[in-house]
Amino acid sequence: MTVVISGNNGVTGATWTTATRPSAPTQGQSGYNTTTNCVDTYNGTSWTSVPQPTSQGTSGQYLQSAGAGAAPTWATISTPTVTGALIRAPQILTSGTSYTTPSNCTSIYVEAVGAGGGGGGGTSSTSNGFGGCGGGAGAYVAKYFTVTGSTAYTYAIGSGGSSTASSGSPGNTGGNTTFTVGATTITAAGGGGGGGGGGSPTSGTGGSATNGDLNIAGGGGSMSNWGTNAGTNCYGGNGGASQFGRGGVLAGSTQTASNSGYGGGGYGGGGNLSIGMAGGSGAQGMIRIWEYT
Repeated sequence: MTVVISGNNGVTGATWTTATRPSAPTQGQSGYNTTTNCVDTYNGTSWTSVPQPTSQGTSGQYLQSAGAGAAPTWATISTPTVTGALIRAPQILTSGTSYTTPSNCTSIYVEAVGAGGGGGGGTSSTSNGFGGCGGGAGAYVAKYFTVTGSTAYTYAIGSGGSSTASSGSPGNTGGNTTFTVGATTITAAGGGGGGGGGGSPTSGTGGSATNGDLNIAGGGGSMSNWGTNAGTNCYGGNGGASQFGRGGVLAGSTQTASNSGYGGGGYGGGGNLSIGMAGGSGAQGMIRIWEYT
């Protein structure tokens, strides 16, 4: 076909079909192929084709190859499905009874610690002073659960075991912390109360954990200094440590350092000839939840 150059209509080049394309072309020869809607160019060895897009597409699309000799098509970039990604910062639960998963949540990793036991009270008399024993720490339990998004799950936070004001009385056991998904409940039991001063007191035992992928008992409280220094300041025992908190420490018969964090046992009260101190209360429990897509 003759090339036409018109000042009004532009340049009209050669056209052909795949069947009528020149059989003895020269290098650089080009023409429009009406069979494939492509511009054909001879490179000296073979014909190459430049496909033309069939439309302008829409915002966000890209041209995707349809193979040799075919016009490309517009395609949309798909949003990848992400799994196993952490959704947000870990959720810390220290109160309440119901937790709801985010809408895109498919699994959670739950860590729970039971409450600490209260420390035993110290005693005093005209001849002796006896310190109380430290309370045990709450247990630690952790488990991976498959869950449903936008669904409520129940839990309980253990309350710290209280100490008794009565001279020589044992501290109270800390409360259990639990979390339930379906038929499975994980439990981080609270620590035992420390024994009161006098006689043969016993320290508070650490709580036990059940049904977790990881079950760790709480640390036990320590024994008091009872009777060894009769008539002088007798120190109470320290509270046991948990995975998330330090136990209480008795720094003297009248000076105390409370437990810190969650799940630590209370200190045992001190005693001397004139003072029988109450023990310290155990720290409350806690739950930490990691949420994943």
